[in-house]
Amino acid sequence: SSMSSVKCAAGCAALGNKILVCGGYDRGECLRLVELYDPVTNIWTTLAPMSVPRGRFNIAVVGNQAYAVGGCDGTTELCSTEKYNPEVDKWEKTPPIPLPRSHIGVCAMDNLIYCIGGYDGQAGIRRADLFNPATNEWISIAPLNSGRYQAGACGFAGRIWAVGGCDGWNCLASVEIFDPATGAWTAGPPLITPRRGAGLQEFQGKLYCVGGWDGSHSLSSTEVYDPATGAWATGPSMAMPRTNLGLVAADNTLYAIGGFSSKTFLNTMEALSSESEDWSTFCLVERSLKPQ
Repeated sequence: SSMSSVKCAAGCAALGNKILVCGGYDRGECLRLVELYDPVTNIWTTLAPMSVPRGRFNIAVVGNQAYAVGGCDGTTELCSTEKYNPEVDKWEKTPPIPLPRSHIGVCAMDNLIYCIGGYDGQAGIRRADLFNPATNEWISIAPLNSGRYQAGACGFAGRIWAVGGCDGWNCLASVEIFDPATGAWTAGPPLITPRRGAGLQEFQGKLYCVGGWDGSHSLSSTEVYDPATGAWATGPSMAMPRTNLGLVAADNTLYAIGGFSSKTFLNTMEALSSESEDWSTFCLVERSLKPQ
């Protein structure tokens, strides 16, 4: 079973114990397509499409609603946002993000959606904002210490981590951590390998940074941050190098979804289970069907 099209720079998140995969690029085409994967049945279902084609963005889930923020429609950076309600299988518009941008680090923590950095069409930006679904409002928070886009973003141990990315020229190993209690960003432990377009996800009490691009190649390597050591260590490598992948934890398993392998756009997934030491690949059917 595979996604109905290859996916790169799609928005991915866990919705309940299933995986939502929205938009992204099918080679040259930017997609509105939305699909849901059920790990239990190994079945993909097509859901209502987004209102606009959207790639180079991400989604965050609060209160069982999935919020798609910014991105690019294939030509222009977007400020539009929309939310998906699974109970009625519909998208509805939500307030636009201040400043159009793509490649934003997006994550949810404590029922707030954090949007970190991004690309404004010219450069990596320092700006950071949060969206409060309860009040339907955007609030600006302290800017990053350095502008970055394609950074991994994740809420971890009560703080927001912005990991790696690109400043416009260089892939970054640097990490910044936002503490909502102080409202400030501080430097975190740097990655072993500078990377942009990596997936970042909490899994089993650790922070996993998976794949990405090192400036010349897509990476299959992973790094794992353990709070007990306060440093990144090398984790299990994926079978396939992937940049701009989706990384989602669901059903006690970490899923690496789609991406770009340096050569081709991928519609395959790999999974790392809580019991396993290695990634397993499935849906290795290279088919590229045009979405309906």
